[in-house]
Amino acid sequence: MATDRKTSTTLTLRKFIESGTEITGQAEEVVVLFADLVGSTEFKMDRMPAEGLRKTALHNETICDALCDSQFGGEIIKLLGDGVLAVFRGENKEVRALDASLYAIQQLETINDKHNWNPEDPSSLATRIGIHIGKVWWFSVPQLNVPDPQGSTVDIAFRIQGLANAQTVATTEELFSKISTRDKYNKTDSDERVLKGVRSPMKVRLVGLPDKPLEDLPLAPNCIPTRADLKPALTQAEEYYHHGEFDLAEKVYREILAKLPTDYRANFRLAKILIRKRTPDPTLMTRVLREARKHLCMTKRLVNDDGRVWILLGWIRFKAFENNIKLTDEATENRETNLELAIAGTQQAVLRAMTRRAHDKLIRAKSQLALLYVYRSREEFGEGQADLDRANTICMEIKAFPSRQLERDRAECLRVQAIVKIELLSKSHDTQSLQSDVKKIDDLLKNAITADRSNSNVDITRAMLKERLKDLGSEDLLDDLDS
Repeated sequence: MATDRKTSTTLTLRKFIESGTEITGQAEEVVVLFADLVGSTEFKMDRMPAEGLRKTALHNETICDALCDSQFGGEIIKLLGDGVLAVFRGENKEVRALDASLYAIQQLETINDKHNWNPEDPSSLATRIGIHIGKVWWFSVPQLNVPDPQGSTVDIAFRIQGLANAQTVATTEELFSKISTRDKYNKTDSDERVLKGVRSPMKVRLVGLPDKPLEDLPLAPNCIPTRADLKPALTQAEEYYHHGEFDLAEKVYREILAKLPTDYRANFRLAKILIRKRTPDPTLMTRVLREARKHLCMTKRLVNDDGRVWILLGWIRFKAFENNIKLTDEATENRETNLELAIAGTQQAVLRAMTRRAHDKLIRAKSQLALLYVYRSREEFGEGQADLDRANTICMEIKAFPSRQLERDRAECLRVQAIVKIELLSKSHDTQSLQSDVKKIDDLLKNAITADRSNSNVDITRAMLKERLKDLGSEDLLDDLDS
């Protein structure tokens, strides 16, 4: 099925540069494929060099073997670190390229199953694949053993590979529309995306393994940017927001989203405004949190590695847990699942903040995670002391940050530390130890007030301390401090 790559259409690179050889009629239509190992950089940073190289080698070997299988006839052009560049030529190249991509993904799944590597396991193998069809020109380069394909087809295939989710294939609609049996594939709808260096948006879709759920095509960083005619409105909304005029900001953000539902800033800001709203009406609270979650899910599609989005998603789940409301119509959703999802979302925020070295977001995420562990420790489905130990460890990690990095969230960090210490108070403590611990908690709350006098949650935390001391029969300790 593959043909000899060394044909009369191969151009000599040096001769072309020096003489400007005419290339009309010397192009060949092929399918270009890029495959890239997911999460390899982070894995290598956290492991010994041999482990990182072993994972890369296993990925590249598996991909190459799958693409070159006799039923597909792919040709490997080169390895690019943890990536593979290949082409498909001849008849039915579109079908062979797509089927080979899915076969390669299935081979990785088989390896993961063999080693009991689940998707969360750092050792698990996952790839992203991008395919596009178009003309390429083959150049003979003295330093390479095989001709090198050049042209915008190669560039586009590389760009759309970045749009694929883990274990999926991103294909241009130009290629997919040529496949007569396309209805048989597990696929998303096609949608337009902006690719770097390409003047007009291109239609792209994702294809995955049969019976595997497919997430929507990621939006960012390739979503259609804010339209020029909406930028003045966005600027006005931002001014309202930063001046605390949230009702006016909400109105403008909604007007922007009515015209461009994929605007990242408008979705993110509107979600934050909705989360700020307080109401004793559970029906209204449910509606507000559901809408906020909808806008945050859109921002997550736009920028999946923004820790702020994950923090807020975790917080919404926590509020659903706290108010015993449902954010979805799923029968399995309950208080326990909402708290577990709040913890999982906040853990994602921690990971993303660590990866991006965003210390302010990391501190905020860790503070929220400690608080969530405290709440879980109180539940029958929680892990009791183990959760409190986790929360205490996180608080110690937060305290280790330089003061300048803590400045923005100092009040909330101090309050969370106080809550953890309140939960750790025990009847087993002797009077002197208990008095010392209460004094430390009181100092934390006083410092939190000094850091942010508008933080009303400090009063709520002080009330928690009084209730805890009452349960311990030692409420007089706090009265002694107040006096």
